[in-house]
Amino acid sequence: MTGFGAGSITQDDHTVQVEIRSLNSKFLELGMKLPSSDASLENDIRNEITRELQRGKVSVIVQWDSPQQSELQPNTEMMQHYFRELESIRKKLGIKSKIKLSELLNLPGVWQSSSDDMQILFRELVMKALKEAISNMLENRKSEGHVLEKDILHRCKLIEDYLRSVAAFEEGRITNVRNRLKAQLAEFLDAEKANHDRFEQELIYYMEKMDVTEEKIRLQTHIDYFRKTIETEEGTGKKLNFITQEMGREINTLGSKANDASIQKLVISMKDELEKIKEQTANIV
Repeated sequence: MTGFGAGSITQDDHTVQVEIRSLNSKFLELGMKLPSSDASLENDIRNEITRELQRGKVSVIVQWDSPQQSELQPNTEMMQHYFRELESIRKKLGIKSKIKLSELLNLPGVWQSSSDDMQILFRELVMKALKEAISNMLENRKSEGHVLEKDILHRCKLIEDYLRSVAAFEEGRITNVRNRLKAQLAEFLDAEKANHDRFEQELIYYMEKMDVTEEKIRLQTHIDYFRKTIETEEGTGKKLNFITQEMGREINTLGSKANDASIQKLVISMKDELEKIKEQTANIV
């Protein structure tokens, strides 16, 4: 299903914004755009997306806004440690000169890179913003899903209405076929010499072949099952597609056996609504 979700987290003047966009796709296709290359973070994002979004062409965009400029910062704790040790040595040795700040700044470990700490913070904020964005997308999808469900169920109701309308033409259809066959029989054979009993037997057999009762019952059963599935189950996209295929088979058989223009029109209307349902179910996860 299509969808959009955004999440934003701010901490200590550092802000991470995550946007997720999804288009319809049979499989999960994920693309990411991050401020920096981090294979482990990309893997964490992929795992989170896979866990929450079953399919779709998903695009994740991460933006990082931070006032941090310098890569190196003084390690004040290390400087204090050096100062205490040097001060103790100076007193023991009776050295009168004072310890200079410039000397402390040149000692090992006094300068530390901020990149590691920033990377940890960045990862933490990204995952929080990502979860917020996913949650918003799922809400967005849920709203779209309600609209989709309402439209699909409405079209199921239309197919049912067309199916019920078939009954009004069934009796007339058989009468028309009987009269047409009798007329053809009278045209080619002497009516007095015709075996009317045999004619009635053949007519009954022909009518049985044209009977659409089973197709009507099966189609209604599929509609009921379709409605129950969409209203009560999750992750139903593929299952609904299978049910619509079965509905299509019954509608096609009904049309091939109809032998009546009025019923054929109803069949065409049913097919039209079923195609629209198929288009919609393709968007359901």
